[in-house]
Amino acid sequence: MRRTIAILATTAALAGGMTVTATSSSACHGGPAPVPSASSSTATSLEKATKALQKKTGEEHVTVVAGKGFSGQSMYFGMVIDQDNQATFWERDGSTWTITPGRAPVPLPTSIDTCDLGTEGVFVDGVTYPVFIVQGRFDSVGAVNAVAVGYNKATDAWGPLLGSGEQLWPASHFGLPPHLDGAEISYSVEDGELVTRSLWGTDDPTYDELRQQIADPILRTWSGNGDEVLTMRSETGGPTD
Repeated sequence: MRRTIAILATTAALAGGMTVTATSSSACHGGPAPVPSASSSTATSLEKATKALQKKTGEEHVTVVAGKGFSGQSMYFGMVIDQDNQATFWERDGSTWTITPGRAPVPLPTSIDTCDLGTEGVFVDGVTYPVFIVQGRFDSVGAVNAVAVGYNKATDAWGPLLGSGEQLWPASHFGLPPHLDGAEISYSVEDGELVTRSLWGTDDPTYDELRQQIADPILRTWSGNGDEVLTMRSETGGPTD
């Protein structure tokens, strides 16, 4: 996986062996970052789809991923972040991008430095639509660095991945600061599972306690069961005493 501040590219494997690539570009540094060149037709089509969505929305911070819809058709999925730090979500199963209908944009938490905002689209086993991960600096000590947004089929809307216990699901909105529900040290995908690295301990830790939590976070892995709800598969790390 290659990652820079202005552009992030990742490859994710889907069931059946299909490989897709997500690309993101941002205008933080005075203009859109170039989409990485690639020889495959999939990458070339992805670049074209990304540029078409940038042109349609007039925004440069666009993340596009290729996958399949609920009926198995090939599709593109897009997340667009505007100048007000609000995300809208788009779909394309032909030549035209359409916004997810009837839903307001999802306000994202504000990064301390908006030019540090990185995004990627990933696929998780057992979940049809992609998960979009937003990485930034959401606090001053590096404890809260990522949020994730998923698609809720029941409401036909995108929302932050929240939950409790052993399930995560796309909710309607993030919690309000200083308690930013859904924010983690990091989100990633490993072997098809979503991995969260989480803080533990008291709500008001000392600096030393917080650094200890960051150094030894709780690691949880998640995957779906054919729906858009994620179920915890494992939990390790955290306090040792």
